Amino acid sequence: MLDFNSDGTRLLSGGDTSDARVILWDTSSDDVNEWAKIDLAEDSQHSSGVTSVQFSPDDSIFLSSSKDAFIYVWDAASGERIKILEGHTAAVRNAFFTPDGTQIVSYGEDKTIRVWDIDTAVPVYQISVNPVIESAALTPDASAMLTGGPDTIVRLWDVTPLSLDELVTWTRDNRYVPELTCRQRTQYRLTPCDASESAGAG
Repeated sequence: MLDFNSDGTRLLSGGDTSDARVILWDTSSDDVNEWAKIDLAEDSQHSSGVTSVQFSPDDSIFLSSSKDAFIYVWDAASGERIKILEGHTAAVRNAFFTPDGTQIVSYGEDKTIRVWDIDTAVPVYQISVNPVIESAALTPDASAMLTGGPDTIVRLWDVTPLSLDELVTWTRDNRYVPELTCRQRTQYRLTPCDASESAGAG
């Protein structure tokens, strides 16, 4: 996994083998032999293979995702890990920034898509999917996401979180109240079933 920042002076690399580390490189020299590692704290590294690395659009931070089910957010200037995005229950296959840099989108082996708010480090939207996603791309306005999987079907998902008013309206329109049995109607002192219904109901 590799990603350059916007001016090419920094490079991210991530290991998906025995060396499961995120490495930040100073690539400002024209001579590749002079590219230097910028040390990241070993105790901040992932415990399993790295599956993606990416700089934010403004290059101020970068992310890494891993088979350990975590997504880390790092400060690009200091190399310090500043956020841990915890919620996936299995390996994270990929994670990337939205175009405005305020959110991170991820998908994993737990068959979920998650949209994370970077400031709070919590998911603001989650979708359950089946089968597991193998590749994905956001639309330019970050309102929808295309995904592909082993079933050879490309799907388009709305990844825009509902507002509170929209959520209340959806809940009101889609709520389900199951029909009570005759025994329950008697238990709750409601209008009882008629004789024919009572004979055949539990």
